[in-house]
Amino acid sequence: MSVCKTVAEAVASIQSFDGQAEDFELLLCESFFDPVGVNISIVTDAILEKGWMPLKVEQRSGHRHFTYQNAPD
Repeated sequence: MSVCKTVAEAVASIQSFDGQAEDFELLLCESFFDPVGVNISIVTDAILEKGWMPLKVEQRSGHRHFTYQNAPD
């Protein structure tokens, strides 16, 4: 799994994934996070469009590791 450095990479990774939310992991490099939060907002919109919700985020060396779950009905 590679670390996404751009919004386009992250959104493409989300949209192209064809599986369960619990099986998807997203790695975002530290430089991805802008002071206003625009980049992560766009990624969050793509996640919500899939019907998923954030489950957990872990800080790792040079990136953040995100996991997801299905949104409750």
